[in-house]
Amino acid sequence: MLGALGGQLLRSEKKQKSKVFCLLTAGIGCLTLGLVWSNWFPIIKNLWTSSFVLLTAGISYLLLALFYLIIDVYGFKKWAFGLVVIGMNAIAAYMATMLFDFRKIGNIFVGGLEERLGAWNGFVQQAAAFVVIWLILFWMYRKKSFIKI
Repeated sequence: MLGALGGQLLRSEKKQKSKVFCLLTAGIGCLTLGLVWSNWFPIIKNLWTSSFVLLTAGISYLLLALFYLIIDVYGFKKWAFGLVVIGMNAIAAYMATMLFDFRKIGNIFVGGLEERLGAWNGFVQQAAAFVVIWLILFWMYRKKSFIKI
């Protein structure tokens, strides 16, 4: 619901700077309410408590305001292409990661480095899995194959 409200704000006829201000205000408000509410109702991710929802909504609104300001208001778009590739098929990425373990594919490329990486091995495995997923999404993007609900 909070995401839909943010989307409605971005699609509204308000001026861009006004949208940024509203997103910042909503972010600070939700963040504050979540932290205050956590004194009586703890922030528990696994239960998705209302204080957790408010806290994460506040963080999301603040990040949305930041990215909207940088990309849409100031016009710095080129650096965000990798995020566009993911965003255009976010549902496909989510479903694929639920169905397949992309670390196994990534380990084809980085699997022999375990001894040399030490504590960084897990990070490198996850990064390789992310690159595999991103390359699949990039291929889908180039083919203009988008999964929508």
